[in-house]
Amino acid sequence: KHINPLYIHIFICLCSTFFAINSYVNFNFINSIFYLFVHLEIIYIIIYYYRTLLYIFLFFVGIVLDLSLFNQIGTHTITFMLIILIMNIFKKFIYKMNAIQIYFFIIFILILVLIFENLISYFLFNNYFTLLNLLEYLLIALLISFPSFYIFKKIDGKN
Repeated sequence: KHINPLYIHIFICLCSTFFAINSYVNFNFINSIFYLFVHLEIIYIIIYYYRTLLYIFLFFVGIVLDLSLFNQIGTHTITFMLIILIMNIFKKFIYKMNAIQIYFFIIFILILVLIFENLISYFLFNNYFTLLNLLEYLLIALLISFPSFYIFKKIDGKN
C-alpha cells in the first residue's frame, strides 16, 4: 500500500517550516529558500489537495512561523487563512486550468502573498521591508519554483 501523497506533502511542509525558522546566520540564502518553499508547498497543497482539515494545518503552520519570526501571531496566520478561503472561492476556475496555467497561477499567488505578508508585517508590527528584499525573495522563488513543482509532481505520481 502506498502512502497518500498529501501526507508526504504535509511532512515536507513541516520539515521545511522547521528549517525556515531555525536561522542559520551564515546561510541566510538557505533560510530564504526553505521559507519560500513552505509557501510554494502550501499553495500547491491547497490547489491539489483542498480539504477542510487544511484550515487547521495552515493555522498551525502560520502560528509556528509567526511565533518564530515575530514573537506574535498575525502575518502568516492571517495570510494562510485568506489564501485557503480565496482558493476555495475560485476552485471551479482553478480546476479548469492546465498544468502550465496552474504553475503561473501559483507564482502569481506567491507574489501576492509575499507582498501581503510584508504589508501586514509593516502595519501590525512596524517591520519595515525594502523593495530589494522583496525582489530577492521573488527571484529566489522563481529559481526554486520549477524544481519544486517537478518534485511535487513526482510525489503525486504525475509526469
